[in-house]
Amino acid sequence: MKKASLEEMLKSLDGQGLIPMHMPGHKRSGELCDGLPYSMDVTEIRGFDDLHGMEEDGCIRSICRLAEEAYDISTRADSKTSAYPLVGGSTVGILAAVRATAMQLRRSGDEPEILMARNCHKSVWHAAELARLSAHYVMPTADENGIFGGVSPIEIDRLLSAHPACKIVVITSPSYEGVISDVGKIGDVVHRHGGLLLVDAAHGAHLPFLPNAKSVFDGADAVVVSLHKTLPALTGCALLLLPSQSLDSSLVARELNVFETSSPSYVLLCSIERSISLAMQEKMRFAAYVDKLKSARARLLNLKHLSLYSQSKFDCDEGKLVLVIPPSVTLDGKALTGGSLADLLRLRKIEIEMSAPRYVVAMTSAWDMVRTDSGYASPNIDAFIDALSEIDALLDFTDLPDAKDFSAHSLPTVRIATHDALERPATAVPLDAVSGKTSACYVWAYPPGIPLIAPGEVFDNSVITSIKNHTDSSISLRIQPDCKDGFWVI
Repeated sequence: MKKASLEEMLKSLDGQGLIPMHMPGHKRSGELCDGLPYSMDVTEIRGFDDLHGMEEDGCIRSICRLAEEAYDISTRADSKTSAYPLVGGSTVGILAAVRATAMQLRRSGDEPEILMARNCHKSVWHAAELARLSAHYVMPTADENGIFGGVSPIEIDRLLSAHPACKIVVITSPSYEGVISDVGKIGDVVHRHGGLLLVDAAHGAHLPFLPNAKSVFDGADAVVVSLHKTLPALTGCALLLLPSQSLDSSLVARELNVFETSSPSYVLLCSIERSISLAMQEKMRFAAYVDKLKSARARLLNLKHLSLYSQSKFDCDEGKLVLVIPPSVTLDGKALTGGSLADLLRLRKIEIEMSAPRYVVAMTSAWDMVRTDSGYASPNIDAFIDALSEIDALLDFTDLPDAKDFSAHSLPTVRIATHDALERPATAVPLDAVSGKTSACYVWAYPPGIPLIAPGEVFDNSVITSIKNHTDSSISLRIQPDCKDGFWVI
């Protein structure tokens, strides 16, 4: 049978009736689908500016100014831009920001190292690898389900005192599960130690537009936001923001020129401009969205077996609906996992964003809201809650003697730097033979793309147990470089 083309598969999506409880934030809304056609797909022709050589009065520079206004970023003293549109996702922004920061510090005479939160996206590891930075880690708190909490400013302070060469600090806020760290306090700590703070806020592009929003980026020197995750932008659309004056924008622009295509999609640039403009205009939509989330959460609290993630300890994005599966919850006598819950939802025409061994994440956006004669409604969110209620009624509580505890996140021992490990000869071995060996590969579940182990780290009991827990829960793992015979070790 001939395999369908990508175009055919994409066109067939509408007919399947799937409810998208996942990114992109535009949710394939019919309200937005008035077309970004081939006729708009041009290159750097005269009058259309150049992403990597923007004219002061050019159309792309105007997108930068729009982003600065939308995200309340001050104009730089040197008149250079403080907001860069990205057509390669937040990944491009992270790669460029880390390398630009490393270059700036090296030019001032430092040989910097990097301190990164252990729940950072794989792109941060890749950035450290490419910039040849030795890494140290800060471990966020974690609960018994394996959900990471916030990053502690006190712990950041302790680690920077212990590792004074760490002048680059990278955290994720909000996290994949929506947890928001205190960026302001962390920034104060990092700057007191003479460092620069980079924040992966890929999942937080919408936060400044919520009613009564408070700043979640103050204190950062560079921030990436993925417009396509929670705003109505096409996939791959993002921004790199420079809220402070500390990072040299000319170095940032230079590194974006390195990592980003020299033939940017003008369709994506148009989508960036449109999504920011819509976010600034749609105050009533965002207000209705927040009200809907409040009512949705109230309904989810009535579930008997599944539980809504308790966010009382942290500042969180209410738009992330995280459903936790207690270890005693079973279906037909078997332990329910995040993977099996995702399958049950899929049978009900709902595709979620992410499944972990003991929880699932559903992403909502303001564009889940549909205009009606009386205001706004959200058939998507209602259908999601109805499906969960239906599934919840099928479940039971059963004492299982082998219930797993996922709270024991621990830092692997770093034996050698990542970039060094990747340049050494490696051998493929099965999981039962990796104990005590140094990894020459990354291992992660995607999503969320957070490495369970990175090159240069030791396969200890905690890492091995985590790998087994994921595979036992039907969570597929990716290995990079690809290895068909197990895992690459040195």
